[in-house]
Amino acid sequence: MLPLKMLIYLLLCMSTSGSIFFLIYLLLNFLTHESFTASFRYTLLKLNILFFLFPLPLVKHMIQTWFFHHNSDFIKTKGNYFFDNNHFLYVTNTGFIFPNLFTYQKVLTGLWLSFILLIIISQIYRFCTFKRKIRQCLLPIHNYDNELHFIKTALDIKKDVTLYYCDMEISPFTYGIKSPNIVLTSLVTNESRNMILQHELQHIKSNDLIFRIFSLFVVLLHCYNPISYLLLKDLKEVQEMNCDEKLTTKFTHEERIKYGHILISISSKAKALTAPAIYLSQNNKTFLTKRIKKIVSTKFNRTSHIIMATLVLCIFSSIPVFAYSPETIDWRDSSVQIQDSIKNSTWIELEVDSSIDSEKPLTFPNDEKLFSSYKQYVLFNDGSILPLSDTLVQPFAKCKHAFKNGTLKSHIPKGKGCIVETYSVKVCTKCSSIQNKAMISSMHYVKCPHKVYGKLSVLL
Repeated sequence: MLPLKMLIYLLLCMSTSGSIFFLIYLLLNFLTHESFTASFRYTLLKLNILFFLFPLPLVKHMIQTWFFHHNSDFIKTKGNYFFDNNHFLYVTNTGFIFPNLFTYQKVLTGLWLSFILLIIISQIYRFCTFKRKIRQCLLPIHNYDNELHFIKTALDIKKDVTLYYCDMEISPFTYGIKSPNIVLTSLVTNESRNMILQHELQHIKSNDLIFRIFSLFVVLLHCYNPISYLLLKDLKEVQEMNCDEKLTTKFTHEERIKYGHILISISSKAKALTAPAIYLSQNNKTFLTKRIKKIVSTKFNRTSHIIMATLVLCIFSSIPVFAYSPETIDWRDSSVQIQDSIKNSTWIELEVDSSIDSEKPLTFPNDEKLFSSYKQYVLFNDGSILPLSDTLVQPFAKCKHAFKNGTLKSHIPKGKGCIVETYSVKVCTKCSSIQNKAMISSMHYVKCPHKVYGKLSVLL
C-alpha cells in the first residue's frame, strides 16, 4: 500500500497526464475544424482513459528503477542518514517493498475508498432500479428475429441480443453488457426500424457501454478535475457519431438523408429520460446539428495525420509520467540478510565514512580483528570473547548448559567487501550451543578488510 503522500502525488500525475492529453486532443480537433473521423477520435479517447486510470507513472518508475540501477547522490557523501520506512520505496532482489500507511492515512484512505464504493453501489442500485421499472413496460418481440439475426451476422456479433418494445415516446436505446437488450419504442416506424437496429447493434459491437463505464470511473477517481467531466461528455457524443459513421460509410446518398431524417424525427418527439443506457437520439439541438453534418460528410483521415496526432498526444502526455519519481532506494547490492531485515525494520541508518576514492582506513571495533582467524565469535559484556566454529554447534544432550547473554558477530565475505552481522544470543559457555538468536544489525563493508568508504546498518 502506498503512503498517502505518495498516493496523492501519483494521482495528481495521472490526472495531469490525462488532462494534457484531452486538452491537446481538443486543440487538434479545433485546429483541424473537427475533420478527424469519429472512429479515430474514439480511439484517442480510449487512450485518454488509459492515461487517467492506469498508474503509468508508477509502472514507469518501477521499470526504470528495476532495469537501471540508480541511487540518489546524497548517499555518496560523508555523513549519517536515517530512512523512515514509511516514506521510501525499496527495491530488493525479490521485488518492491512499498511503505506502510500511518493510522491516520489508513483512515483517510478508507474514507476515500468508502466514498468511491458508495457511489459505485448507488450507480449499480440506480441501474437495477431502472432495469426493474423498465421491464414492467417492456414486451419481448420476436417478429423481427430474422432481421435482427441478419444484421448481427453482417456485424459479426456473437452475443445474444434480446429485442423489446416499449410503448413510450422516448428514444430507442440499448442497455446491458453480458446480455445486451435493444428497446424499440413507439417512435420507431417500420421504415426506420432497420437503420435503428443497425445503429444499436453497432453500439453493442463497439462495447460502448463498457467504455462509458470506464469514463465514469475516470470521473469518480478524478472528481476534483473538471477535465474528467468534459471527457465523459465528449465520449458520449463521439460514441454516437462513431456508430453513425460506421453505418453511413456503406449508405448511398439517399440512405444518408433518410438516416438523418430519422435522427431529427426522434430527437424532436422524444421525451427526456435519464437512465444508464445508450440512446439513439436525444433533444440536444447543437449535438444533433453536428451529427447531421458528419453524416453528409465523406471525409477520411490521412494515415500521416493519424500518426502525427497520436505521437503529439502521447509525447506531451508522457511528461508527467516521466516526472513521477518517488524516493526510492535500491538494496539489491546488499546481502540477502540485509534485504530480509528491511522487510521487518521500521527505520534504517546509513553511515557513510568516506568517499569511494579515499584510501583512509575505516576504524572498526577491536574485537573484529578476530575475523582474521575465525568467521564468527561471541562477545560478552565483560569483554571476553568466545570463538565459534564455522557452523553453529547443536546442543549436546548430556551437557549441563551454562547459558550466558552475549553478542554474536558473523563475518560474510562479499566480493571485495564483507558483511558483519550482529545478533543478540544466549550461548552455552561449555558446549557453545546458541539459543534466542535475534538480529541487531548488519554492517556492509565495501572493502575488506575494513578499507571501505561506507557501511550500512539496518536497525530492527
